[in-house]
Amino acid sequence: MVSILHGLKERVKYILTNSLSHRSFPESRATQSILVLVSTFVSLCTLASVFHICLAVLINHPLWLVKLSILIAAHFATISPYILESLAQRRNISHGQLKEWPPGIW
Repeated sequence: MVSILHGLKERVKYILTNSLSHRSFPESRATQSILVLVSTFVSLCTLASVFHICLAVLINHPLWLVKLSILIAAHFATISPYILESLAQRRNISHGQLKEWPPGIW
């Protein structure tokens, strides 16, 4: 997905004029969002794997370790919408346009 967006950005780069050069490309913003989500997913999966290995190695594992492992495994699905909202709000504020995101929901 990232390579497709990068290729699209390179193909349409010549369309933009110098007056719009201070703005970031939509493909760059999408690529940044994808990379943030993927890195969050990989980090949480790695952390969950470490906890699962600890659970497999320990014969008499404590209950808090089991609950923490379950919490971390389910954490990505819980926080990914908040990550996307944070990225969108940061972009809108940095461009001087505080808009409602996502539109029409609130």
